[in-house]
Amino acid sequence: MTFRLDAPAIMQLREHGYLPASEMARLGGAGSADLTPGWLALLEESLPLAVERSHSPVSSFRVGAAALGQIDARYNAPALYFGANLEFPGLPLHNSVHAEQAAVAHAWLHGEKGVSAVAANAAPCGHCRQFLLELGEPSSLSIVIPGEPARALADLLPVAFDPSQLGVNMRWMQAPFVSSGFEQGAEAYARELAAASFAPYTHVRAAVVLVLKGGEYVGGAAVESVAYNPSLGPMHVALSQLALRAPQRKWSEVEAALLVESEGLISYRASSEQILRAIAPGSCLETVPWSEG
Repeated sequence: MTFRLDAPAIMQLREHGYLPASEMARLGGAGSADLTPGWLALLEESLPLAVERSHSPVSSFRVGAAALGQIDARYNAPALYFGANLEFPGLPLHNSVHAEQAAVAHAWLHGEKGVSAVAANAAPCGHCRQFLLELGEPSSLSIVIPGEPARALADLLPVAFDPSQLGVNMRWMQAPFVSSGFEQGAEAYARELAAASFAPYTHVRAAVVLVLKGGEYVGGAAVESVAYNPSLGPMHVALSQLALRAPQRKWSEVEAALLVESEGLISYRASSEQILRAIAPGSCLETVPWSEG
């Protein structure tokens, strides 16, 4: 069976940056969840659409990625999530979000408990390979590069510096993010995000919610890496989500940002303010402390 994106699926991807499992099942047909090569082919086919989400004013190198979530038993199919690289003009290069990071964070913020495959239109750099290691067993994650056979992450990162070397046994997505809904308000949403942030190395819970013109908002939470540098701050994840979920909304539409974080070894306030000044200089950042309960 050949899996192909049709017009409704392309429209869904362009408007929302993901395909739910129900749509993937419709494209694949009954029993198609067992056809791993078919799902991977569909993942690869979606990459040109993911590239459209890229914002790369510094490198001019546009990268799109897509991730498959876990099989949804209701549909016998996985959902598909876009990612794209995100750069900020005038800011140091370490502020960038890589496409593979964006795709996996996108899946997580939709409640996924894991990712089975990640595709990108260019081979993942060492930074991304290290970041993906936080998902768990590297032999179970397939990496897809167009025109090449799928490889396991373990094959691309054979001698890895893994979380156990810092005494950490937990893995990202072991506890999926589940939101009670946007109607609860920006601060309540930010607190939910902060509670779900992955911070086994600093133990600092942190999230950012961006408030847009018209009252809409989008958020993200911190995701740490054992190698430290591939870690994603909450502002990075929030802006990535804005690019992936609402590509029609511009940075100039960000009116305010709310940072919720716990006290600890680090703080995201300064870095969040720096990025906010660069992308929406007229907006303001409010910081609210977070604590258990």
